[in-house]
Amino acid sequence: MKKISFFLISSVFFVFSSPVVFAADAPVPTVKEVFKSDKAVGVLWSLEAGGEAPSVARAGARAAYVIQGGKLERHYPDGKTVPVPLKAGDTLYLDKPEDQAPYAIKNVGKTTVKIYLVTIK
Repeated sequence: MKKISFFLISSVFFVFSSPVVFAADAPVPTVKEVFKSDKAVGVLWSLEAGGEAPSVARAGARAAYVIQGGKLERHYPDGKTVPVPLKAGDTLYLDKPEDQAPYAIKNVGKTTVKIYLVTIK
């Protein structure tokens, strides 16, 4: 009987502590396309506190204007983590190789981060 109880308790703990369960509950970015032309695409991008954006390659240079700042982290596939503190009014030009490499983004701050982002084709 003790073995069955231990198995059930362990199974419940495993299911509720699984990273997959937590990842499903994490907010994802909201992206609203503002304009699109043959030369660029402009979007309003926001990520709630605790939210995560999946790892994708980002082709092309991007210009960004921070509407509402916060604390983001980039997580690269090799395990490297880079903090990205942002303040309202910051502008960024993202054209370096590390800006276009695949990386996930996590909002580790307490506020929703909002950015106007233009991807140049």
